[in-house]
Amino acid sequence: MDDVFESAVGDGISYNDTRDVLQMSSGTSQTGAIWSKNKIDVRKPFVFKAYIYLGDQGNSAADGMTFSLQSRKNNFLGKSGQYLGMYATGERYYLSLEFDTYYNGDGLDNPHENSGLKKDGQHIAFNTGHSNYHYGKSELPSSYEMSNNYWKQITVTGKPMTSKYFKISYTYKDMGTGDTFSHGTDVYFTKDGGGDGGHTFLDDPNVYWGFTSSTGRQFEINALSFDTIPQSASIKTKDIQIDKGERWSPKDNFVSATNEYGETIGLDDPHLSTKDNVDTNKTGNYTVTYTYQGEYGTATASASVKVLEEFTLEASDITINQGEKFDPFDSRISLKAYDPIDGDLTNKIDVSENDVDSSTAGTYHVSYQVKNSSGKVAKKTITVTVIPFNPWPDGKTDGWKMFSGEDINLTVDPDNSILETNEVFFSDKQASIYKIFSGKDELKEGEDYRVTVYFKPLDDKIPLSSYRVKVSLKAESSSDDYRELINTTLNTGTPYQKGYYSVMAEFTVSKDELTPLINVENYQGGYIGSVSVLPIK
Repeated sequence: MDDVFESAVGDGISYNDTRDVLQMSSGTSQTGAIWSKNKIDVRKPFVFKAYIYLGDQGNSAADGMTFSLQSRKNNFLGKSGQYLGMYATGERYYLSLEFDTYYNGDGLDNPHENSGLKKDGQHIAFNTGHSNYHYGKSELPSSYEMSNNYWKQITVTGKPMTSKYFKISYTYKDMGTGDTFSHGTDVYFTKDGGGDGGHTFLDDPNVYWGFTSSTGRQFEINALSFDTIPQSASIKTKDIQIDKGERWSPKDNFVSATNEYGETIGLDDPHLSTKDNVDTNKTGNYTVTYTYQGEYGTATASASVKVLEEFTLEASDITINQGEKFDPFDSRISLKAYDPIDGDLTNKIDVSENDVDSSTAGTYHVSYQVKNSSGKVAKKTITVTVIPFNPWPDGKTDGWKMFSGEDINLTVDPDNSILETNEVFFSDKQASIYKIFSGKDELKEGEDYRVTVYFKPLDDKIPLSSYRVKVSLKAESSSDDYRELINTTLNTGTPYQKGYYSVMAEFTVSKDELTPLINVENYQGGYIGSVSVLPIK
């Protein structure tokens, strides 16, 4: 249940040890409900099967259960008693299939009012908000008791008719007596639609589904167990690798499939077809496509067949952000090793070389190797590109200001920017910019940070040893006190692309430096391509 449903709500809820049976009430004046985690689209066919238990209280049972559809929330719970844990909330648009065990002839079930019922007694029917009318009703004979200590199999089927409504039907089968009742109704889910008598049940085709239950002054033990949940047709496949010349058929990539009624089908189902271009006599990548053509819709899935001749190791280049922790086994690298004899050797791959330094933007390399049972070694080297941190996302200054207090001016200059967005800060003379790191940028006490700045001189004739840069930190922006993080010349920096040099320093945040002002000074004219203050991971 836990994979499909949210936690049940109400005061009558309890599970069995294996959590495949849910008791929803066991005493008076109780309510209970359980709803799906995800919505279904009633514009697609669905089938739902469950078993419900309505106690053994006979004609003194009360009040019953519902199977319901609603689009609002998946912890929805109505009132107890005649409201069946679903009604009397003020909600207008829902669809409930009620299994009403109470022999009342008043309130919502008064046959003398506009309820659609013709007599007092137990019944099965569809209901909705702002209406007492019962649609698709089965008024049960007095000789039959719903609360008779037997489980009931409930099957609910949805069949789309147009873009505005679907037909819903139910079959109720008593597993002890064999008594069976069936009926259905049209369900409109647009506000300008109309159902029986011009009524709209739902205002949205995407709905949660679930069960509700209630008791009043009288009670019954209500419980349910699930069999088949609503779903569209689906096909599951798997990608495979085979040796050149090896026998293959579409069943090798096929895992499982269900039809539009939720029933498991095999590859031999007449509604399933396959198409492929596989040639096992030639190495290469091939595709096999599976198609389910149903009465109301189509489902497709594809899988790859890789015909191998040689022992291979596969890995992809990767790009990461400055400051991001690099993992040589990152899933984005898509590491895979395969040998026609040994099979999958992915978990045997080792890193032979790794020069990645994610604190500094640049191009790095990681080399991998794997050995098969015959001693043969496959090797692969990838490129890891570390791109500079973008301090000005979406072209916004993000709090960076000039020493005079106004926002900095960013220039779009692809030739002199090292950011993917092409922004750069430029000044033809000495410049000082600062930012107060507060709010989402606030630093954490006791943690280690690394500040990195990318500078580019305006005049490449000026010796780098004369090009001084400085980064300082003020615990209080209004204070004259500060501590120096960087005070150096660019000849000590690390060369980067487009004539930039990076300088960096590490520092530990004290308790009075959580929202500091960090100031960056460029003592000569030039560019500031990136400024980052990132925790050291």
